[in-house]
Amino acid sequence: MLKLSQLAMSSKTSNQPTVSFFEDPLRIRTILVSIDFSEESYRALDFAVPLAQRFGATVHVVHVCEGSPDAELARRLVERVVEERCGVQPGAQECHLRLGKPFQEINSAAKELKADMIIIASHGHSGFKHLMLGSVAEKIVRHSECPVLVVREATRGPIRTATEGIVLERILVPVDFSECAKEGAKYASVFATQVGADLLLINVTSPPNYTALDANVIPPDWQELLETAQLAAADKLDEMVNFLPLVGISAETQVAVGTPIEELVSATARPDIDLVIISTHGYTGLRHVLLGSTAEQLVRLAHCPMLVVPSHCRQKLD
Repeated sequence: MLKLSQLAMSSKTSNQPTVSFFEDPLRIRTILVSIDFSEESYRALDFAVPLAQRFGATVHVVHVCEGSPDAELARRLVERVVEERCGVQPGAQECHLRLGKPFQEINSAAKELKADMIIIASHGHSGFKHLMLGSVAEKIVRHSECPVLVVREATRGPIRTATEGIVLERILVPVDFSECAKEGAKYASVFATQVGADLLLINVTSPPNYTALDANVIPPDWQELLETAQLAAADKLDEMVNFLPLVGISAETQVAVGTPIEELVSATARPDIDLVIISTHGYTGLRHVLLGSTAEQLVRLAHCPMLVVPSHCRQKLD
């Protein structure tokens, strides 16, 4: 039986093109996945192991307890779950038991292990409970120094895998033309190249809402403003695609009109979208509480897995 530690050494038999050093390879060597013995968290494990095979990465599994459990029993349970769920035998050094608040301990473990990615499931709390407590996944997204891949319990169907690892065919990349979004798009293009997926870059736009203060002033024609805004966004998307390091994959663009979160959530429900990669501006404190972030709202509402790349990400393209 293959051991978790052998994933990094397993040969990559994929027919997808390999990106050379000079084409900005994405180095994912260590993946941290969190489980809490719920069926939802096992979906994160289902995603982590084949993705690690694709990148030749080492997987570390962490379980966080807020009480005082039997440490040895908990560790054996983690090992058994990994073996039964994934058919991979973990080593003692790859299974971690930590005590404390889940989001703090998971982020701390990621720092200590120098993880290149965290994979976690979201239980999708909503309403008042969500407003008061938030979710572990959103808190991890908010504070993580490395990209966080969130698998929601509402994710449709089984995780598709093949001999060479996870199967991803099309990745949705929301962009707002900020520098942060441009870096996120670059990360997405290199990630997509290495997993053999095509990209769909989407921008949600809407013309300014003019309100005439003077009854004698005729406001601009809304349809004309809309067409102008769409054309401008389409030109910016094309310009962005021209600067992405695409190797062996394609990138399409789409301009949607409406409220960003509503349009993006709708896009994640498309049957041809396997993953979303989005960058976050990393607002913190009161500003974050008041404004929230599109990334965190998508963590809560998306219909497919999503990878959130923080603006303060410690990992850079080599």
